[in-house]
Amino acid sequence: MPDSPFKVLPSITIGQTDIAVTRHGSSKKTVASILGQETDPATGHRTIWLDRLVHRADEARFDSGNSTWAVTGAISTILGSSQKTENKAR
Repeated sequence: MPDSPFKVLPSITIGQTDIAVTRHGSSKKTVASILGQETDPATGHRTIWLDRLVHRADEARFDSGNSTWAVTGAISTILGSSQKTENKAR
């Protein structure tokens, strides 16, 4: 199901070892551990694999403030960003 143009995207905060998802109108955070991540140096596409399912069936994207992440996965969530992102761990 595609996102409505008026729907507020869930917000995602990406840390070193985990992520937190916050949805509009809720103070509850959904937290998951990062199992692995990879960045394609040619395209800047970043993929992050999580240990659990954090997105809902009607959600296709998350917003992290500086980029939008596509969310997929049936057993656990896979995040994919097509924008080049800065590695703040340097």
